[in-house]
Amino acid sequence: MNFEKDALVSYILQQNEEIFDENVNCEVLSVKPLKTTNKVFQALVQVDVNSYHNIMNAGKLLIGLNYCSVYDAIELRRCFKCCGLHHYSDKCSSEVHVCPKCSDNHPAKDCNSSELKCTLCCGLKDTNIDTSHAAWDLSKCTAYKNAHEKFKSLILRTK
Repeated sequence: MNFEKDALVSYILQQNEEIFDENVNCEVLSVKPLKTTNKVFQALVQVDVNSYHNIMNAGKLLIGLNYCSVYDAIELRRCFKCCGLHHYSDKCSSEVHVCPKCSDNHPAKDCNSSELKCTLCCGLKDTNIDTSHAAWDLSKCTAYKNAHEKFKSLILRTK
């Protein structure tokens, strides 16, 4: 099923009235088919904080005749020049490249190291944190997870 953005907002709000209050702010930012099939679509929807909590608690939205899974799409910007957070490499002020694979001062494309060492986790005060992963491995990166949770709590502050 293919929806225009405005029509999708209408479906979301009308078919899921129990989730939203009268002050709902809902905007569809993008709608695109999945890479694996063009018959299933993924929408990126921006909502207000209360609606966000209600949607995440519900775990799904009725759209058309389908119950659609929802997930958190809050993401941190990551720089692939200095491996820092909250900016992209085109806005990076660092003079040197930091390799996200081994933490040395060179671009990732020039890395010959077989050892993984996360520059983000190496910067944490807790010395018991595993640093034997690349900075791009978000499933293992404690520093990224901590920063993500902090960022999420800042933007999702409620009353």
